[in-house]
Amino acid sequence: MEEVAPGRDPGVNPLFQVLCNHLDFEGAWQVGEVTAEVVDIADQSTRFDLELHTEKRESGYLCRFVFATDLFDEARVRRMADHYLTLLAGAVRTPGQRVDESALLPPGERELVLETWNDTARPVPDRTVVELFEEQAARTPGATALIFEEDSLSYRELNERANRLARSLVEHGAGPEQIVALTLPRCLDTFVAMVAVLKAGAAYLPVDPDYPDERVAYMLTHTRPALALTHTARLGGLPAATPAIRLDTAETAKDLAARPAGNLSDDERGGPLRDAHPAYLIYTSGSTGRPKGVLMPHEGLRNMLAAHRTAFPTGGTGTRTAQFCSIGFDFSVEEVLATLLQGKTLVVPPGRGPPQRGTARPLDRTPPGERAVRPDRRHRGPLRERARTGPTLDSLTDVIQGGEGLTLGRRIRGFHPAGSGRRLHNVYGPAETHGVTMYTLPDDSAAWPAAAPWAAPSATPAPTSSTTGCAPRPSA
Repeated sequence: MEEVAPGRDPGVNPLFQVLCNHLDFEGAWQVGEVTAEVVDIADQSTRFDLELHTEKRESGYLCRFVFATDLFDEARVRRMADHYLTLLAGAVRTPGQRVDESALLPPGERELVLETWNDTARPVPDRTVVELFEEQAARTPGATALIFEEDSLSYRELNERANRLARSLVEHGAGPEQIVALTLPRCLDTFVAMVAVLKAGAAYLPVDPDYPDERVAYMLTHTRPALALTHTARLGGLPAATPAIRLDTAETAKDLAARPAGNLSDDERGGPLRDAHPAYLIYTSGSTGRPKGVLMPHEGLRNMLAAHRTAFPTGGTGTRTAQFCSIGFDFSVEEVLATLLQGKTLVVPPGRGPPQRGTARPLDRTPPGERAVRPDRRHRGPLRERARTGPTLDSLTDVIQGGEGLTLGRRIRGFHPAGSGRRLHNVYGPAETHGVTMYTLPDDSAAWPAAAPWAAPSATPAPTSSTTGCAPRPSA
C-alpha cells in the first residue's frame, strides 16, 4: 500500500472492489483423529463491494454472491447471477467462443432490451428535411419565420435568401459529403446559412462566436471544411487555409441578389440528397478530453424532427420558439429546424445564450409561445426576469430542458402551478443521437416527484448498450 499509494476513499477497498474466490474442498477429511468438514456460515458483512465465491460440491458447483447493501439490492444481484449463469451455459455449449462474444442476457431480458424497449418504429416523412422546409415555406410564405431584435424574415424571404446563398455555396465547391463552417455572430445570417448549407447538400459545422481561437483552429483544421461563412469581424479567427465568404459585405450582397431565388434542383447541387449524407457536424464540449466531432446524417435528423412534431402537434403559424442554445450545442438544431418545419416563428435573443434582460418579452405575447431551454441553468434567467420585471408569460405553453440534469427546485416549481398551461419536458440524448428520451411532467408541479424522471425512447431510434463485440449488455 505504501508503494502503490492509491487515492484513499474510506468507503471502498483501496486496491480492488470485486473479489472472485474458488474453493475446491472435499466433503470431509481427516486430520489425525479429527474429521473436518466445511460448514456454511451466513455472512454478516462484506469486505468488498461484491464477492463471488464458487465451491465444488458432489452434485456440481455452488455459487454464492456477497454484496454491500449500500450499493446493491437483492434483486440486482439476482440479475447478476442470471447473467453469470447465462455466460457459463454459453461457454459449455460453445467452448471455443470468445468471451467478449458470449451472451450475458437470459432470453427474457434479451427480448425486453432488443424488442420491447426498441419497439419505437413510427412512420416518418419520405421527403428530405430540405423538401419539408420548402413545402412549409410554400404553405405559409407570408408568415414570420425569424425575429432578431428589430429585424425579421418571412418564410418566403428566408427561403429565397437561403436559395441564393446555396447557389453560391455550390459554385464555391460545397455539396454532398462536404463541410461548411458557420463562424457567424448571433444574427439572422446564421440561420439563413444553416438552411442554405442543407439546400446545397453539404453539412454545416456551427462554431460558437465565443469559442477561443485555439478551439476554432482545432475544429477547422480537423474537419477541413470546403469553406466558411463568416462576417468581417470574425475573419481573423479563421485558419489561413480555410476559404471564406463574408456575408456582411456589399460585394457579397450584390452577388447574392443577382442569383435566382427559386429552389435548387438536384442537378444544381450535383445529385439528389440522400439519407446517408451528413446534415451537420457538432463538436462535443470536450469536458472529458479533446472535443470530438459527431456527424448526424439526414435520416437521423429527419427522424428526430418527426418525433418532435409528434410530441408537439399543437401550435403553428405565429407560435413563437425562443432560440436560447449556443449554435455550437446540438440541441440548437432542434430549436431551429423543428420550428421552421412547422411554420412557427423562431425568436433569437441577442447575445450568447439567454440574456438576463429581454429574454421573456418576445414570448410574452399572443399567439402562444413555445420555449426550448437548455441546459438547466438557462432556465433561471427568464425566471429571474419574470420575478423582477413582471412579464406574465401567460402565452407560454412548453418549456423543454436538456443537456444537464433537471433540478426541480422551488423557483421552477413555482413557474408551473396548476392551471398555468405551461408544460415542462425533460429531454436526454448524447450528441451522437440528439434527444432520444423525453418525459413530460404533470401540469401541476405539486404532483411532481422529487427528481425529474427519464422516459422511454422517442420514436424511431433503437438504443441498445452493447459490448465491444456488439452483444447487448444488461440493462441498468
